Amino acid sequence: MSEAQPNSPAPAAQPSPSGDAFPVAPPMPAQPSTQATAPTRPEWLAERFWDDKTGVKGGELKAHLDELTRFKADADARAAQVPQSADSYRTELPEDFKIPEGWAIDEADPAWRSGKEFAKATGLTQDQFAGLAKIYVEQQIAAHQREETAIAGALQARDAALGPNGAARVDALNTWFRGMAEPKVAAQLSKTLWTPDIVGFFEKIQRDLTNQGTVGFRQDGRVASRTDGQPASLRRASS
Repeated sequence: MSEAQPNSPAPAAQPSPSGDAFPVAPPMPAQPSTQATAPTRPEWLAERFWDDKTGVKGGELKAHLDELTRFKADADARAAQVPQSADSYRTELPEDFKIPEGWAIDEADPAWRSGKEFAKATGLTQDQFAGLAKIYVEQQIAAHQREETAIAGALQARDAALGPNGAARVDALNTWFRGMAEPKVAAQLSKTLWTPDIVGFFEKIQRDLTNQGTVGFRQDGRVASRTDGQPASLRRASS
């Protein structure tokens, strides 16, 4: 019995030069192309990290990732220093800043509350808030000093306009205020003497009160008693 053969057809016999038939060899399989395919940039990769010929720029991409890692570590460390709420910020100044003598922080000032709310909203650390507070305090002191300088200049101009004895005239009115009114009121009246016209107005009142006999004015600022036997609240009758 002959052995069963596969179903594939046998190669056709070809005549040999001598006339004998022999099988034909099957064709050789196609060989893959040896030409390299150009790489394609992934959509998620930025163009600056890609080279159309060599592909990913590994060195630049690694340096960028290292930078991002450091940035996140710094951000996490900074976030840990931010107080939990606006009320958690301390009203303090940097250790290297000293408030001038005679000054003190007024924590009741609404500006501090606003500053703390701003610090929390912008994620400032306690040290950064202290630096901001330093700027605020410095500006407050500078503004006060400018105001004092302006006041001193205005008073000097007033005294000069009043004449050679301008300062003495103002001192005389202040003495009169202290003799006529309580200390608190006298201090308030003293702060009204800004111009020569105001000084002249109070001097006129002082003269009118004295000349009409309502009160007697002494150089020490005290009110002298009347000598005509009439109550001090009455004016002298015209003759």
